[in-house]
Amino acid sequence: MAWLEISHLQERSPQALSGGQKQRVAIAAVKTLSRYDLIGVLSYNWQGAGQKYWDVPLQPVGDKTRIIQHIKKMSMGDLPDLDAVMRPGVDELADLGQSVAAKHMIVISDFDPAPPRGDLIKKMKANNIDWRISL
Repeated sequence: MAWLEISHLQERSPQALSGGQKQRVAIAAVKTLSRYDLIGVLSYNWQGAGQKYWDVPLQPVGDKTRIIQHIKKMSMGDLPDLDAVMRPGVDELADLGQSVAAKHMIVISDFDPAPPRGDLIKKMKANNIDWRISL
């Protein structure tokens, strides 16, 4: 973690992280990926301008600089519902079938969103989609 420049955050509670620190965690996650891995970035538009969840559609990582620039432009806000944001990502990962070795979703959020619904969790389990949440 030291090479990612976030080792000082390792022992802190996710709730104690600032928006900028959560952003650094997201950027560190991108840095760990191979250029051949797939990545997609979803976010909740808390400012209300016509919701679209995909900031970066699911695609090979390729140029990490472009993905990191997208993450730096994102605004942290109050996510009311994990299900709405996670569902498009789960659908895309499920559609990949067995063509990928691992399917993993990292969710970085504020402290109070409603959890994903039971049917979404069942779909994740049925499609071997692993997920971690950092509130």
